[in-house]
Amino acid sequence: MSENTIKDGTGNAYGLEINKQNKAQTLAVSETIAAHHAFSGEAYNINTGTFSLTGASKSALLYLKNNEDEPLIVTALFYLIGSNTGGTGDHLIQVERNPTGGTLVSGGAAFTAVNRDFGSSNTLSADLIKTDTENQTLTGGVVAIESIFSGEGRQVLTVGAIVLRKGNSIGVTITPKPSTSAMDIQIALSVYRATELT
Repeated sequence: MSENTIKDGTGNAYGLEINKQNKAQTLAVSETIAAHHAFSGEAYNINTGTFSLTGASKSALLYLKNNEDEPLIVTALFYLIGSNTGGTGDHLIQVERNPTGGTLVSGGAAFTAVNRDFGSSNTLSADLIKTDTENQTLTGGVVAIESIFSGEGRQVLTVGAIVLRKGNSIGVTITPKPSTSAMDIQIALSVYRATELT
């Protein structure tokens, strides 16, 4: 009569333990997919830094185009709305799917993503552009998500997964509340490179 033995694959010849109820003894560690990619050096924080608006006109703030062979997954957007004066009503923030042009894309300020594993030297291959002039525009995209906020503070939009395949892009614009005369704003994205999908 033959027997099958389950052994580890490291060459140490450890066998699988079976208890007296004939059940396998196992220990598993569960982690979110985003945390897994952070430990692998494939998760990034994208932050525009603070930009000061001086009016209530619509302004494009952030553009990201994925140049990686792997998809980029956006798990959350962060809107950090600072002090603002003169306005009444709500701020309108729009997330655009696949913008292709506009003055932000052609004339904004390029910047780099920050790896969330501070010990990793991995970098993100992407076109990352933030505003450096008020009233910059995005064109060619479709509004995918709209949010309104009345006051100041940190707003988190957990989206689960927005998938940016190679060549896909995402953009963020804000229209401050009417009559706004001064406003500080930051936009941030939490993303990871889905290396398991290639």
